[in-house]
Amino acid sequence: MAGAVLLKVGGSLLDWPGLRGALGKLLMGLRSRNVAIVVGGGTAADVVRVWDQIYPLSSEQSHWLAIDSMDLTARLMHTLLTGSELVANEEQLKRTWEKGRVAVLLPKAWMEIVEFSLSGLTLPHQWDVTSDSIAIRLAGEIKATRCVLIKSRSFPGDVPVHEWGSHGYVDPFFFEAAAMFPEIKLGWMNLRDMEPVELFERPTVHR
Repeated sequence: MAGAVLLKVGGSLLDWPGLRGALGKLLMGLRSRNVAIVVGGGTAADVVRVWDQIYPLSSEQSHWLAIDSMDLTARLMHTLLTGSELVANEEQLKRTWEKGRVAVLLPKAWMEIVEFSLSGLTLPHQWDVTSDSIAIRLAGEIKATRCVLIKSRSFPGDVPVHEWGSHGYVDPFFFEAAAMFPEIKLGWMNLRDMEPVELFERPTVHR
């Protein structure tokens, strides 16, 4: 899996008609043969938030329902990207990359494995942990060398990186999760405007 790239496609892009074409252009420009995609929950995850307010749900219940929403958006992404394959485990990932195809990860199956393994980093089951942290967790699992956050907004270069969580650019736990995988280079791209990928340094995280 050397040279693998994980693209985290933000849920905010799912209501954009230009998503398929823009993402296709991005994929054509990538030099890496081994590409995996994780998709944010978007409005599907917002439904879980509403349910959590109505009933309410336990943190464990809402956590796994939110991950279910990411499986739904992964299936949407699979329909949008011709030639991509849905991937639920490492063996499927290997076969997909051997065929030179883009892997769209089904997060539920992956997280059910890594969260309950002795070597796994267990993410907190709370709303501060969103698909950003799940993406970097899975980037570590597939031994990606880069994790690029594909967003609807421009790179927040005027905001100190250690303040990104409090400003909503990434989820508040993202850099703590990223600290577990210091070998992964982090990038940001505003896909709506096809801006170049901006690499950024993670802040120091004290645990």
